[in-house]
Amino acid sequence: MASTGADGIGTVSAYSSAGTGVWTATATVTGAVPSGSRTITATLADSDVHTGNSGTDTLQVNKREVTLTYTGDISEQYSDSASLSATLIDNSPGGSSGSAIVGRTITFTLGTQTTSAITDSTGKASVALPLSQPSATINLVSNFAGDSLYNSKTATTSFTINKEDATVKTLDDNPTAIQVASAGGNSGSFTLSVNVKELYPDIPVGGTTAAGDINRAMVLMTLEPVGPGTTIASPAICPSVVSGSGYDAVKTVKCTFTNVPVNTYTVKAEFRGNYYTGPAYEDTLTVFDPSLGFTTGGGWFLWPGTLEKTNFGYNMKYSKSGTNVQGSLLMIKHMADGSIYRIKSNAINNGLAIGSSSDTNGVYGTASFTGKATYYISKTDTNAGNQLFTVYVEDHNEPGTGVDKFWIKLTDGNNNPISAVTMPGTGVSGAQFIKGGNIVVPHTNAAVKK
Repeated sequence: MASTGADGIGTVSAYSSAGTGVWTATATVTGAVPSGSRTITATLADSDVHTGNSGTDTLQVNKREVTLTYTGDISEQYSDSASLSATLIDNSPGGSSGSAIVGRTITFTLGTQTTSAITDSTGKASVALPLSQPSATINLVSNFAGDSLYNSKTATTSFTINKEDATVKTLDDNPTAIQVASAGGNSGSFTLSVNVKELYPDIPVGGTTAAGDINRAMVLMTLEPVGPGTTIASPAICPSVVSGSGYDAVKTVKCTFTNVPVNTYTVKAEFRGNYYTGPAYEDTLTVFDPSLGFTTGGGWFLWPGTLEKTNFGYNMKYSKSGTNVQGSLLMIKHMADGSIYRIKSNAINNGLAIGSSSDTNGVYGTASFTGKATYYISKTDTNAGNQLFTVYVEDHNEPGTGVDKFWIKLTDGNNNPISAVTMPGTGVSGAQFIKGGNIVVPHTNAAVKK
């Protein structure tokens, strides 16, 4: 006896009559039979005892169930490649249960991006997907569409696209001391620029790294007054230009400010938007009015014996009564690892001394002043208040780049110098030439300055 179906021939494996005279034949159909309604024909061949005959019936063959498990990354940064993978396993009863399903296509859909891969000998499909979307937490859908043998299956996983790391830094040739447009007024227009660059080397979460489109980096610049005043923000979008490519690409953003009041300001550049992130960068700016009869200045220098750029800005004057000193001081020391030390005044002592001296180039102005400040260390995110500062400055020429000098000392509550932000020597002996900016101290015989 033989049993045949639409897709092959079954082999009779056993006969049984149980003494009833009715014989039962059992047949096994080998190979994968596609799902659907299948016709079964049983044929009894002629023999010396029996006359041959045949009969038919139908069998509904169902698709096998599967398990689809996502096993890849669940987060990665914009521009980097996420490693996506999923495993497809037979999950129906029988001898094939738990075995890998080979050679099937798994489709991965993450937001607006789609890719696919073929399952290997272990049932695993793997593919790298470069992320071009902004930061968000969205669904990653793994899908097996099914076929004639297996049912379809979908697995949904939460996936987080993080912002890419970048750095922002002000340009060395930015103005640091701006004179008002007219006596008693505010500044005219001026431009502050920053460079934005993707961080390299990049550190992947699980996939591989690649440079993104730095033009997508958004930066907001603000002027935060040290003295009384209101924070001034740049336009949300400032003119920019990108030079270079890949990790060497630099986006230069130029923001214009106008009508800025007299004050010392923290210039802060911060990331905005959904593609890039990184630490804010701080600089200083002083808007000054020489007609008000006070010493003022702003600029930068290299901390003695290092390449650590240090920005400063200040305004100091006597009140109208001539008895009290008013003003503000801000200094930011930039370390090689990107951290900063910041001194920001919160009280001014009545210790403003304005004078003059001379050297072979003529007469120059001198000033010194003291007060209390908050000392901030970004690496440990700690603040210490009521630290005493002493500042000495020299005004040698206009502009002051390369000739004017600045010196500072900061002591704690026990009058111990804080070495990280205290310059060596005394004011006169330890003052450093500024490399950018200007210091103004009114003094006589200015015409002889070279």
